[in-house]
Order: sequence, then C-alpha cells, then structure tokens
Amino acid sequence: MIQQYPAHIIDQLWHGSADALVAAMARNGGECTGDQLKMMLMRGELLLIGSDDLWAAVQHVQHPNRRVLHIYAVASKLNGDGLNQADIAELCEYARQTGCTALTCSADKAAERLYARYGFVSQYVTMGIEL
Repeated sequence: MIQQYPAHIIDQLWHGSADALVAAMARNGGECTGDQLKMMLMRGELLLIGSDDLWAAVQHVQHPNRRVLHIYAVASKLNGDGLNQADIAELCEYARQTGCTALTCSADKAAERLYARYGFVSQYVTMGIEL
C-alpha cells in the first residue's frame, strides 16, 4: 500500500532509499536533476509517495474537467528502475483514493513503450525549442 511521506522527513528517506529516483531523473532531458527533485520534494512542490516496491515523486493536477495524479519520477525499490503491473495498480489505487480520475506521466520513447504495455496511451506530445 502506498503512503505519502511528509516533506520534513525527505532528507532522512533520501539516502539509500528514495534516492533511487535520481536514476529516473537522468532520463528527463535535463529538465531537473536528482538534487533539484529532492529540493522540490522538501519544499512541498511535489509529493513523495512510496510502498514496499516503489518510490515516486508525484503531483495532483486539477484540470477544469478532471483531476489527475502526474508522475514526475518513479523507481522500483526491487531493481532501482522500471515498473511492473503491480506497481501501476498501486499507483492507480492511490490516485483513486486521492480523488483522481487519471494517472499521467511524461515519457521518452523507451518509457512510452513500457507504459503502453500497462495501458497508458499517448495523450499529446510536449515539444520545445531552445531560446
């Protein structure tokens, strides 16, 4: 069962545990480093959730027509990376319990293929241009 951890204990959980999220951040195209993720969690900008098998940095997003749980980073505790069907089921249940109607994430092409195996569908592509 997933639980949410309060921001004031992030530092205690980080070393040797939640720091598994650092590897997940390496795939985000330079948007955020592992240290920056930790800072965002400690400031309460994102939530740290975890269970026996996973750690995730998430945020509830209230859109006009739906509330979603957006996954910013996720890592399996068992192998330090990747997800399985049970992890997705846990995340979906946590999302439901917190009033969400959907679970979303951003993904590169490799992660997109992984998430598609678990029922995720592409909603749109985020594109950018360097200034």
